[in-house]
Amino acid sequence: MTKLSKVVVGVAVVGGLAIIGAQFARQLTGRAPVPTEKTKVGVILPLTGELSFVGQEIEKGIQLALADFPEAGIKVVVEDNESLNTSKAVSALQKLVFVDKVNVVLNDAVNTAKALVSTVDQAQISTIIVWDSNEQLRNLHSHIFGFGFSTEKAGQDAAHLAVSTQAAKKVAVISLHDEWSEIIANAFAEETKSLGAEVVIHEKFNVGETDFRTVIAKIKNQKVDAVFFPFPFPDSIINFAKQARELNLEASLITGDGFVGVDLKTAGEVLENVYAVLPWVTDPALETKYAARFGNSNSVSLAFAGLGYDAVKLIVDTKTSLESSHQAINSETLYQALKQVESQGFLGTTNFGTSNIADKQ
Repeated sequence: MTKLSKVVVGVAVVGGLAIIGAQFARQLTGRAPVPTEKTKVGVILPLTGELSFVGQEIEKGIQLALADFPEAGIKVVVEDNESLNTSKAVSALQKLVFVDKVNVVLNDAVNTAKALVSTVDQAQISTIIVWDSNEQLRNLHSHIFGFGFSTEKAGQDAAHLAVSTQAAKKVAVISLHDEWSEIIANAFAEETKSLGAEVVIHEKFNVGETDFRTVIAKIKNQKVDAVFFPFPFPDSIINFAKQARELNLEASLITGDGFVGVDLKTAGEVLENVYAVLPWVTDPALETKYAARFGNSNSVSLAFAGLGYDAVKLIVDTKTSLESSHQAINSETLYQALKQVESQGFLGTTNFGTSNIADKQ
């Protein structure tokens, strides 16, 4: 029996990059029998823009899975949403469903999921959110599934980093009007309070805001020990950190997944004393598989590649379960089977049940 283990989360940047994250180790248990009917899978990813690293790594994982299951009868059609652009995501989904006639969809993140609900409902198409899993997705639509890492647990881990590890007593939370940012910020704030620290400032800004000097000055005056600013895009993370440095803010700065797209060479000293909660995977089998096809990797790129791989394997396993019970394979039967199938992957076991979320951590 294999075990799934977790250690402390965070990325510390002090004259370089040291990453400590949620560590996953999982060995696949073998290939399931493969069905023969063709199944079209629509994929919507951030292949260009600030978060292109994430989309490209997920796509690599998808390619690895397709290579491992060549007889599964899976065909993917990939669309770019240009880094969580909701209008692009909606257009992509409509094309995939009504033009390409896909049977199931893999969408990147919760940030775009709400905008897809109308089309998901109209088409009654199963839509698996690859990057995220959270309570919003649980209740968003019966055909939307949260497959990826738990947003709430990431926020809780960030709170433990601030309060338990860094001994922060007074904390500020600065989020954006964005689904993911608000979910993780609220989870952080609740966990921070439960750990006995005080949230003295909790403010929200519009996506695209560039001037944070006023709130940083307020944070400085309150003598805050740690600031959690879960911004989804690298440029806004760098901008906030730069302005905090210019105003000589001494508080620890903690952010989230948006950090994966940050160019450390360009950012330089701006990111000193910045920490980030990121997915982190170590699995020799996945690393070997990745290296044989794409070359060197790191534990963050493996995390996203693992999501892509496991999402395809989930569809293969779902399709196989239908085949073994001699059922037709279409959008409706795939939806019903997704709620029952259990799929073993590099990042653990996926079993949606009635909750529609997998809650990986």
